[in-house]
Amino acid sequence: MTDLRQAAQQALKCIERCNKHGWILADFEDEVYAAITALKTALEKSEPPPEWKAAQRPWQGLTDEDMKDLKTHVLDFIYGARWAETKLKERNHG
Repeated sequence: MTDLRQAAQQALKCIERCNKHGWILADFEDEVYAAITALKTALEKSEPPPEWKAAQRPWQGLTDEDMKDLKTHVLDFIYGARWAETKLKERNHG
């Protein structure tokens, strides 16, 4: 958390407590509600990113070796699908 963020949170908490106890003069009520809204909006917009995003590593794509290996697996999948299709035809068509 940054110092400015901590200060904004502290100010918001203080203003809300004072307002809750009725310690704000009616002459300043509009300004108090405007300040509360402004602080909440600013704090929401300045939310720190989730830790998992900050810790994310750079994207690494597939290598040429991976692509060669993939061709083998795709062919295995196609042969497996054809085998299953043949078995189902045998069972369903007698």
